Amino acid sequence: MLKDHRDYYDDFSEWYEDERHGGYRSVVQDLESDLVRRYAFDRDVLEVSCHMSQILERIAPLARRVRGVEFDGGPSSTTSDRNLEIVSGHPDRLPFERGQFELVYSFQTLPHVPRVEEAIREMVRVTRPGGRLLLEFYNPMSFRYLAQRLAGDGEIAEAFEGHPTRWDHPLDLERLYPNNVALEHVEGLHVVTPAALVHRLPYIRYLVRQLEFIARDAPILKYFAGFLVAILRKTESVA
Repeated sequence: MLKDHRDYYDDFSEWYEDERHGGYRSVVQDLESDLVRRYAFDRDVLEVSCHMSQILERIAPLARRVRGVEFDGGPSSTTSDRNLEIVSGHPDRLPFERGQFELVYSFQTLPHVPRVEEAIREMVRVTRPGGRLLLEFYNPMSFRYLAQRLAGDGEIAEAFEGHPTRWDHPLDLERLYPNNVALEHVEGLHVVTPAALVHRLPYIRYLVRQLEFIARDAPILKYFAGFLVAILRKTESVA
């Protein structure tokens, strides 16, 4: 039986909270956090996510101000860090004024958003001219895609049959962006990991971790990554 979107993200968040403390999720979040750090220093930063990641806590000491939007289902909250606040919302209805942030990022989320183009336009709307967006997509050219097709969609997808999961070819990504952003470059995450299990194996996990950081920035290898991160720059004030 198909659940509504709020139930989906609530259940996904619980699953993600358990998984992110394991080896595989930790490596992926380290890769994502490293990308965000490049652009977050002394900036107003927004994370748009169906689950609140550990990236926010890592970025807060660097940024001027950090906000997080968690999908409908929970009240607004603050943390011990005065610069960090989490609010309830949805990616295509962000509760912020135009041009409020210098950096907006979204990981592990857009492939599960039904109206992805509207969500991207909304993220662009709240970004200041000259600001950047880091948007992550699932890549059908990856080993991860092949492994998932062979192994099945997994427990989350099976529990929410009918909920859309997008896989966007690298050459098709630009059609999703409004005309007031420019694509600067693309990074690839999860390139060499054959299965999440290897990140729990002694010694091997350290080698694979290092290879993932190397492959992320490789000119060719990154386009075969499981996750593609488009780095965009907003060029105009009108979204």
